[in-house]
Amino acid sequence: GGKQYTGLLKTNPFGAAVKRLIQDKNTPAVFYAGTGNGVFVSTDRGKSWQPQNAGLSFKAVGSMAVVGDKLYLGTLGGGVFVGTISSDHTIVWATSNGPNPTIYNVKLKVHPTNGQTLYATAYPGGVFKTTNGGQTWQECNFAMPSFRVIDPAAQGYYNLEIDPNNPSVLYLAIFGKGVYKSTDGAASWRPMFGTFGQNVGIMKKPLTRILVDPKDSKTIYLGSGDGVYRSTDGAESWTEMPTQGLASKQVLSM
Repeated sequence: GGKQYTGLLKTNPFGAAVKRLIQDKNTPAVFYAGTGNGVFVSTDRGKSWQPQNAGLSFKAVGSMAVVGDKLYLGTLGGGVFVGTISSDHTIVWATSNGPNPTIYNVKLKVHPTNGQTLYATAYPGGVFKTTNGGQTWQECNFAMPSFRVIDPAAQGYYNLEIDPNNPSVLYLAIFGKGVYKSTDGAASWRPMFGTFGQNVGIMKKPLTRILVDPKDSKTIYLGSGDGVYRSTDGAESWTEMPTQGLASKQVLSM
């Protein structure tokens, strides 16, 4: 009755987080798992899993529902898919016909030493990563907040920067939502409010660009709609840089 739990899996067979888990109403031993890497089916109460992604062109699952012999899949940026569940519980996917969300300001970043690893950022959607040259993608938004911007055409920025000296360290500057840092290749993110909350003001700035000094990984620069800011401690704290000589404090690129 929930007093004790036993782990079914020694390792993660999905290669991503599970977003939705559904038990078949007619066959209790059958489970469907919607993950960041597609759909998987178990016929032995979750002890073993088989991928059901042939014909599924977008695998970052956000939501899932089972109605009769149909499995409906809402993906994070690729629209809605419908699959037919066969008698042996395999899934045959139909071509998606929407809805397809409008994506703003898509940006790509390539790993400095591994051309097969790329990051894509956009609003809506967040951060996605591929390690096989774009053949498959995984959502990388763990610990990131969910939010909505008023004007996505102007404010839908996800500016990603990779530390050239340590590619496992990444920084993300989001317009009006702050600075986030990952030290594990985008597997997780930490909001950079500062140890004592000293960066609350920065987290609300209209950020447009973030850069890591190639000679000093601790030095980070932020471009925003009201000037330039610099950190010398890896984004733990920030100081505003002088603006003498700038015709406008509205910085769009650096």
